[in-house]
Amino acid sequence: MLYELPEKHFLTLDALFSFSLPDSSERLYSYTDEEGLVLGISDTGSFVRIIFLINSCQSDVSELSNTKASYIFYLDAEPVERPVVPLHFQLVFSPTIEEPTFAVWAATVMRYLCACFFAPAIPAFDNHDISSVLLGATSSLLRFNLVRGESVEQMQRPLRNIPPSNYLLAVLFSSPYLSASNEYFSLLNESLPLLGGGLVKGGCAYHAYKEQVLMLLGD
Repeated sequence: MLYELPEKHFLTLDALFSFSLPDSSERLYSYTDEEGLVLGISDTGSFVRIIFLINSCQSDVSELSNTKASYIFYLDAEPVERPVVPLHFQLVFSPTIEEPTFAVWAATVMRYLCACFFAPAIPAFDNHDISSVLLGATSSLLRFNLVRGESVEQMQRPLRNIPPSNYLLAVLFSSPYLSASNEYFSLLNESLPLLGGGLVKGGCAYHAYKEQVLMLLGD
């Protein structure tokens, strides 16, 4: 049985983590707590937390700069120089074993960033924690990483290869039926790639898989 939020929500974890991109064509998606992750922008009046632009052209930034949304993320297959606009952030594709193509990577990014709002867990984090990282970031070009491992030692090795950030959002995802161990919380505190004097915010959230995954979003 899959975990579901209360009935006032129409979205389930299964629905969110089943999302996939058909290809890497230019598209716009938006996320609201009520409708979930949809193509285009919802016209139901729900507050749009995130807008995702897939391989969009530079001119899209001026058209969307006044859109009522918390954050706008540009997901680009190749580096694209974009003007600096408040609340606009860019992530550029970097292949991994688990996300070898742009379409797979972009869908993964979208699922996990949306799940930060949709399914936070205990220890808790909230919108203010996310805002403190994104508003404090020294660059609009951010890095997204997922770190997997069955033990602290397995997770520490890939963490050493991630460049440190000034501002870092660190969210440990697990199944709703499993709780994170004290070892993993020690990992969060002691092994995160954070520059001296930097700020880290985070906690736990749920995803639709049995494995535990540490999501890192930083500058």
